[in-house]
Amino acid sequence: MEPRILEGDIVVVAQESESQVGDLVVVKFKKGETLLRWLKKKDKVCLFKSFNPYVDDIYANEDEIEFMHKVILLVPKGPNRRVA
Repeated sequence: MEPRILEGDIVVVAQESESQVGDLVVVKFKKGETLLRWLKKKDKVCLFKSFNPYVDDIYANEDEIEFMHKVILLVPKGPNRRVA
């Protein structure tokens, strides 16, 4: 499956907005890893789903997350790509 978001694409986030279930988010974990995922469940444990069905879901406790910001705009770069 081709990734929906490719290297070089621009991701714009709203730092002040609280992320809601169903939002596309940028999440940075305290261990240093930063991901772009769908937020599917939010409570004390968050579930993050990838665009790629072959990539495992990630479950994380709130205390493992450094920050999580809602994506408000994707600007694709390259030929034949459209704004999402």
